[in-house]
Amino acid sequence: MRLYLFLILLLLSTNAVAATADDPVILTPLTNCPTARPACMVFHIYLTTPEVNGEGYAPYTKVISKGLDESDVPIVADVLGRLNGGPEKLHRIAFHNDRGGIICQDSRAATIGVGKNGHGTILTVQGELEITDPTIQVGDRTSLAVIDRKTLKQTNLPTPHWQSHFFLDQLAMAKDGRAYWRENNICLDINSSPRFKQVPATHCTGVKLSPANARTVERFRHTGRYNGEHEKAYLQDYLFEIEGSGYIAYIYPIACT
Repeated sequence: MRLYLFLILLLLSTNAVAATADDPVILTPLTNCPTARPACMVFHIYLTTPEVNGEGYAPYTKVISKGLDESDVPIVADVLGRLNGGPEKLHRIAFHNDRGGIICQDSRAATIGVGKNGHGTILTVQGELEITDPTIQVGDRTSLAVIDRKTLKQTNLPTPHWQSHFFLDQLAMAKDGRAYWRENNICLDINSSPRFKQVPATHCTGVKLSPANARTVERFRHTGRYNGEHEKAYLQDYLFEIEGSGYIAYIYPIACT
């Protein structure tokens, strides 16, 4: 009888181990940059999908957890990426949940690189994760751009957030149209993929930005490029002269309220 009970307990124990052995490791993003990684900035994370439901909210098809609007409940999602240079595969991530506050983002993470496609490399407790998932956006590429005065060619640049209210004090524009970022008394070039680069502090001195004059604003308005409701009405608030430069800076001014 004792042997029978022992075998049953052993079988149950074995099944329990087998059931948990296949459970995915849950990665935990860092929400602050460690001192050992100076070329790092906290970027906001946005979970997106190509389609939006009738209520105007993205369906978040890969999100596992519930309670998305409760800030004390992590957003757990399966995300495509490469952990520590490994193969591309799905990783289960417990994102810090920022959706409970009025800050217009989903989460945030310590970020050490971004790409033109919206992908980025973040730091987690388990190491570096290069996010390749098309439904995850690291930072933003619609809030800052430089425009060539002669050709009117526009180049969008990465920002840690879509609202200039949160990043203007970190931004330094150069005469050549490049943008540099101040972070903890360190100057960074974040537009050089695949990793952020620490550059001399002089790069972050920056030059003066001043509102573009009416003639310049009208010239850009006639391109038909700025068709958003706010852009049409307030384009003069988006365009800035970069002192001594052949470029104009486009900075999205709206703050989330």
